[in-house]
Amino acid sequence: MAFFADDLKVFSTDVHSDTPAIQLFLDKLTDWCALNKLAVAPQKCAVIHFGPNNPKRAYKYGPTPIPIATDLRDLGIHVSDDLSWDAHVNNISKKACGRLFQLFKTVKTNDCRLLTRLFKVYVLPI
Repeated sequence: MAFFADDLKVFSTDVHSDTPAIQLFLDKLTDWCALNKLAVAPQKCAVIHFGPNNPKRAYKYGPTPIPIATDLRDLGIHVSDDLSWDAHVNNISKKACGRLFQLFKTVKTNDCRLLTRLFKVYVLPI
């Protein structure tokens, strides 16, 4: 289990024996949230299975099935079930190209130093 701000990750390395334990944890979490009047949006939750030998079990939060995702965005990083960086790199490239297009559309200059500085400030941080 891992926490970051208001995000919770539940994970296991032994998916064959830990499946009941994960579902039991989710059931207890459901009860705890109801007792403390905390709302969880199951539609914002996802299960992602890594590895070809993963049995890809389904889980529920209360009565609601948690959707199984092949890729998802977690803390700004796009993660896929095959651990490929393709989706993340494509997303960052698309954002950078869009920002660069806006930059060239807005700033009309041939000054290399200014363009380099603008690139470092507006495009590179993406």
